[in-house]
Amino acid sequence: MTAATMRQPSYLTTRLVPIGDGASTDAEGLAAKLRQLPGVAEAVIIADEGLAYLKVDSRSFDAAKAEAVASTR
Repeated sequence: MTAATMRQPSYLTTRLVPIGDGASTDAEGLAAKLRQLPGVAEAVIIADEGLAYLKVDSRSFDAAKAEAVASTR
């Protein structure tokens, strides 16, 4: 039997994390560091908004670690 549609797993969610001032100069580097954290599936940096948009696995994501990485930039 084949499924006709695919739905996002219920444990995936989007989180917004404030970023440090230096992120606009190395947004790709910050996104790469955030993607290395457990539970982070995708990271997009929007420097103009001062935020990182993260797609995370809510079962293993640690917001404090993500905020620590994002604020050190």
